[in-house]
Formats: sequence, C-alpha cells, structure tokens
Amino acid sequence: MSILNKNFIQISLISLLVPITSHGMSIEHSPKESYEIITNPDIGITDHQTINIRHNKDWNIPSYPETSVVYYRWYWEELEPEKGKYNFKLIDDTINEAKKLNKKIVIRFMTLAGLNETYYEDSPRAGKKILGIPCWLKQQIDPKSKNGCQNDNSFVVNYTDPKFKKSLQNFITAMGNRYNNNANILRLDVGLIGTWGEWHLGTFYDNSKSTLKDLGYTNKDLIPYIQMMKQAFPNKSLTIDLGTTNDSFTGYATRNGLGWRADCFGDWSQGWNHMQQAYPETFNHILKNKRNGNNETDPYFLTRWKKAPVDFEVCDTMKEWGNQPNIYTEKKVRQTFDKALSLHVSLMNLKSDPIPKKYQKIL
Repeated sequence: MSILNKNFIQISLISLLVPITSHGMSIEHSPKESYEIITNPDIGITDHQTINIRHNKDWNIPSYPETSVVYYRWYWEELEPEKGKYNFKLIDDTINEAKKLNKKIVIRFMTLAGLNETYYEDSPRAGKKILGIPCWLKQQIDPKSKNGCQNDNSFVVNYTDPKFKKSLQNFITAMGNRYNNNANILRLDVGLIGTWGEWHLGTFYDNSKSTLKDLGYTNKDLIPYIQMMKQAFPNKSLTIDLGTTNDSFTGYATRNGLGWRADCFGDWSQGWNHMQQAYPETFNHILKNKRNGNNETDPYFLTRWKKAPVDFEVCDTMKEWGNQPNIYTEKKVRQTFDKALSLHVSLMNLKSDPIPKKYQKIL
C-alpha cells in the first residue's frame, strides 16, 4: 500500500472518531404584514377584456389586483365575418399578448347581445349595434335581412333552426381544430345560447318571461350545444352558466364533466337578490329537481369543484358597490368573498374596474 493511501486511511479514521462541533447562527426575520394578493397560476382574480389593466400603459388601474388569467368574450360575427373565413388573428393576438406576461386565457363565444347594444370604442365595429351572428347567416335566417343587414339587432335567434345549428357547428369545429391543444387557453365558457351567452333571452323579453323554458326550449333543444363544445374541445375544461330554477341544462352539464359559473355574484340588493334567493334556490333546484327524471338533476352539484372549475363574475362592479354604502358595507363585501371561498371558487371576475380603497384589504 502506498504511503499516500495509508495516510488517507488514517486521516479518514481520525475524522470519524473526532466529534465535530459547530456554532449555529441565529437569524431573526420579522415579515411585514401585507394585504397584497398572492398571484397563483390559473386561479384567483381575472382581467376582463384586458390583458393587464393594473399596468396598462395607456389606461392603468393600480387598484386592480395582479392576475394570472384573462377573460375574453367574442361574438361569432367578429370571428367569421365571411362564411368559412375565420378571424383567427383576433384570438391569436390576444393569446400571444397574454402569453408574454405568463397569463392564460378563458374564452366565451357568443351569438346574441343585448337589445340595442353597440360595440365599444376600441372595436373596429365601434358604435354599430351588435348582431351577434354573422351578417351572411342573418341574411339566410332573418326574413328582414335578405337584402342586407341593417344597424338593427332586434332579431332573436331561433336555437332550433337547422341552418343556424349547422353553421354554428362548422364554426365551433373550426375553433376546436385550431385551439383545442393550445396550452395557453385555460378553458372555455359555453356561451353559445342566449343574451351575452348567459342562457336566457333577457332584454328581448320581460325578465319574468325570459328564461329558455318560458320560451319553449327543452333540454332536447339545448343539450346539443353543450355536446358541440365538448366534441370540439375534448382536451379543455368547460364551464356553463348556473341558470335559474326554471332551467334544467346545468344539472346535465355538470354531471357530464362541465364546471359551472355564476353571474351577478355579490348582489345583495334590497328585496329579491342573487345571494339570498337566486343562488340558494337554484342550487336546491339542481340538486333535487326530478320533474323529468335523472336527466335534469345533479345530486353532487356542490362537490363538482373537486374535478371541475367554479367561476364567478361580480354584479355591476366593486366601484359601483362603493357608491351604495348602506348595502355594500365592508362586512357585507367580506361575506361575499367568504361565500365564494366556501363554494371553492376558481376564478373571480371583478371586470377590470377600480377597487375602492375600503374593500382592498378584503381581497
């Protein structure tokens, strides 16, 4: 054995026998209290029709929280202005802008706007009434538009019309072929039916008679639109509107893998409101409704959050809440967000509007 190896062994044995002592250092750190929202991927507050309103170079809202998700809605007419020719650029540009900030996007495709509603100023169609469906299709299914589309959006789609369904199927299939595997799309909101994609026909009919059931639609008429989206986007999670106690499509949807969303969250208006009447009654309806057998009910509706998303959109804006201090007290607003958490909310859409200072700590 070489002297080098012999010395190495001796040193190694000595190091094993000699106890090693160390003097630990004590480090004290006192973190400062912070009310900033922790931004996590794919959950939390969303931007609404904006990529980054908090830091927007032209029009920023510093009080709006940081986000990891943006929410965009487009009308069909914006995306297929000519039959079979798709405006993918509008969607692609939005996705790419969000991607630069490591954000994902949630998308809703819509077919109907509110009566007399017009496009916003930043749209190429600014000031024009929103038709919802493309003009080329409107000319086929609206007798008043055979010779061209006027600046009039009073036409209400018949969702059982075969021409409408076939054309919409082609559109959704094209969207699915392009975007089903896009990793920057977090999910899609199934909004093919009704005013603003909310599965009712409000603004065209009196509110008490604007549900789809009131207007003669059945699940047999509506379920194909849910299936249409599932078939086009098999690799994406989907959500659907909560509906009302007069609807039956939500139970079918959640039993078949969709998540759910609720609009007007945080509505505590005096008298009837969403938080105290609409939501509890609709939950009960979905859980226990058995009028036409099991097809309309989902007894596990309130536990679907374990495998599917739950998204909320506030009623009006928090800025408007601040203008009604007798209703929207800090306690009441805190109750709103506590309720959202108890329902296992995934995304909360605060509509990219200013957050009053008195509510910021609550967020």
